[in-house]
Amino acid sequence: MNKSGSPENQSASELVDRRIANLADWRGEILSMMRKLIQDADPDVVEEVKWRKPSNSMLGVPVWSHDGIICTGELYRDKVKFTFARGASLEDTGGSVVGRQSRSEPSNATSRRELVALVVDLRGVNVGDHRTFRPTTLTKQLAHLNALNIGAAGTFVIRQPVTQAQLRAELASRIPFDTEIMIYQGREIVRLMSHHHFADQPIGPDLVRFVSVLSKRPRSMPSMPMNFPPSGRWLLRPSGGYCESSQGTTRGE
Repeated sequence: MNKSGSPENQSASELVDRRIANLADWRGEILSMMRKLIQDADPDVVEEVKWRKPSNSMLGVPVWSHDGIICTGELYRDKVKFTFARGASLEDTGGSVVGRQSRSEPSNATSRRELVALVVDLRGVNVGDHRTFRPTTLTKQLAHLNALNIGAAGTFVIRQPVTQAQLRAELASRIPFDTEIMIYQGREIVRLMSHHHFADQPIGPDLVRFVSVLSKRPRSMPSMPMNFPPSGRWLLRPSGGYCESSQGTTRGE
């Protein structure tokens, strides 16, 4: 009889959770980040585990499918390899994807730094009519840093290695107003997103989950969760914090 909690009795998602937890290093962060990206891109994706054997502690290889395999996530001592079933048809402008019938992207400490060097948040911009600007224009001006704009709220991914001091000076010279410029290492964002912040939180069509990055780490975090308004039907519920971030849920009216 199999013991409760053994790999034989666990679902595919539980096995992947266990694999990530057992790694406890950058490989777990990469696998968790890619898993979230795939699930966010396709909410109907099916998560499976295949090729379970003693060499991988019977935890197998994560496989994501939707009308056929999308990709697999293979773990090695010095890399994490994501193999796409139709990878040969993927556009590869960065030259980081290799293969013929399939394409695999190895992930190690070097390639992670190349993927996301720095992340920039501009505090309080494009809120109503206050301190408005066009993020696409700034992205073009930062093309030499391989910048990527995310949304309209002043968040940018900088993929070209540059010092924070150089980046801060260039941003300040190009933004037409004074604003607080917050810059983070890409690995800090990867580490943040590898945590399952909402594992025990409610879900629903009127609920929107959020993760907010704080401008500095608070001396102490208040008791969580907190409801706003404090009585009756809440519209905002901060549920916790991790380092210089907080997370929670908003409810639509």
